[in-house]
Amino acid sequence: NNGYLDVLDLCSGSGCVGLSIANLSKTKVTLADISPKALNLSKKNAKTLGIKCKFILSDGFNKIKKGAKFNLIISNPPYIIESDYAQLEPEVKQEPKLALTASENGMYFYKLIADNARKFLYNGGCVIVELNSKLDNKVFEVFKLAGLQNLEFIKGYDSKNIGLKGYFNG
Repeated sequence: NNGYLDVLDLCSGSGCVGLSIANLSKTKVTLADISPKALNLSKKNAKTLGIKCKFILSDGFNKIKKGAKFNLIISNPPYIIESDYAQLEPEVKQEPKLALTASENGMYFYKLIADNARKFLYNGGCVIVELNSKLDNKVFEVFKLAGLQNLEFIKGYDSKNIGLKGYFNG
């Protein structure tokens, strides 16, 4: 792949994570989101920053080309448990609900990513997801069962687990 890393930013929203990666490194970034509005915003942000990326309107992996491979799949997926939505701060609720809540008690996207990691990662590829810290151990187990290895929590300033990374070694 010409010395470039291929990165998939799944559930990319405004593109801040994927565009930052593209801006700071030698990568080919694909941004995928279910929301046309979010994807348009990320395209606008990419243009403003002068960054070339690929944009795909996709519900999870459903429009990611069969056979596509990535070195890194990164995602800040919707992960709020439906019953917790009412307690969210008003500023958080400015975001579309679709971008915040996930079915299966917040686990839907974590399961989706774990189930598809093997299919879309190069051997040795990495998955990094932002976590709902309430679900950290459940997500860890889902990733472990999917065969991801060297699983490691990423801690926030308050020492809560805010992310999880793992590798696929086929």
